[in-house]
Amino acid sequence: VRAQAPVRTVWAAPHPWEQYRPLAGLSLALNATGDHHLSEFIGGLALSEPTVDETLAVAVDLLVLLRSGPREETLLLIDDADQFDQHTQLALTYLAGRLANTGLRMVLAVRPESTFTAFAGIRSVWMSRLDRAQSMELARAIAPDADAQTLSMICDACGGLPGMITSTLS
Repeated sequence: VRAQAPVRTVWAAPHPWEQYRPLAGLSLALNATGDHHLSEFIGGLALSEPTVDETLAVAVDLLVLLRSGPREETLLLIDDADQFDQHTQLALTYLAGRLANTGLRMVLAVRPESTFTAFAGIRSVWMSRLDRAQSMELARAIAPDADAQTLSMICDACGGLPGMITSTLS
């Protein structure tokens, strides 16, 4: 996606501890953009345990900031968004349909069951796992000089998940 996107593209994914820190995932995603205004905004996210209303207020404040001035068009790819804490998931769900005129575009990758819970109501597209041939094609594109047997083992271990294949080979 990053190679094909006509705009600047950044990627973010959760760390395991971020499931337990309110708004840690939102901080991570905003920091990934490299926008210093958004980085300054992150400092205000240190609420110990925000309520739903406080979480939505943070999302509203973020929209105001995003619309406050011109920004470089940026596509924010968030992998495993359903692994973030519930406050981040709520904020991302709120933001998903409201980013027009902000310079920020967002794509969330989540497990299928999450589209019925935290991310219900967001427009979604189902993407199946890669089959063996597609996995090998991706692996060869990333590591063209690697041994075919090694690539095959990696693809098998990654179970057709493109993100896992990419991160493993990286």
